Amino acid sequence: MIVINMPMLCPTLASLNPVYATRVAECQQKVKQLVRSDPFAALQAALADPPLLCTDKSVKATHFETVSSILMAIKDKSIEEAAKKLTVDEIDVLFKYLYHGFEVLTDQKDCGQFLKWHNALSASGNRGSIVRCLTDRRLRA
Repeated sequence: MIVINMPMLCPTLASLNPVYATRVAECQQKVKQLVRSDPFAALQAALADPPLLCTDKSVKATHFETVSSILMAIKDKSIEEAAKKLTVDEIDVLFKYLYHGFEVLTDQKDCGQFLKWHNALSASGNRGSIVRCLTDRRLRA
């Protein structure tokens, strides 16, 4: 008889929090270096490994601030071009951050910038990403 230790195979989400915290800190450092020289590369780096399954709200908040700062750093005239360069997976993740921003942001300027991003992503024909974002209950930004 073979006994399989399930906790070893499927660690709890809470046990992954330190891993996510380390990844978010590393991402934040990488983004700080990139955002001035290549904000689009910074955005791709931030969207590459989001802590969506992390249960630590402070880790998620830190990563949201990182993504938000990148979105604010990209100039209005470059938003549509940047949106067209994103992959479908990156767009899916970015929509999660946009909707989270609509929920938590209070500054009208920041909300306006998020709306510009939303419009650019929607205009590039990615309505499927909106549906996936709104219906995926287990993954929140």
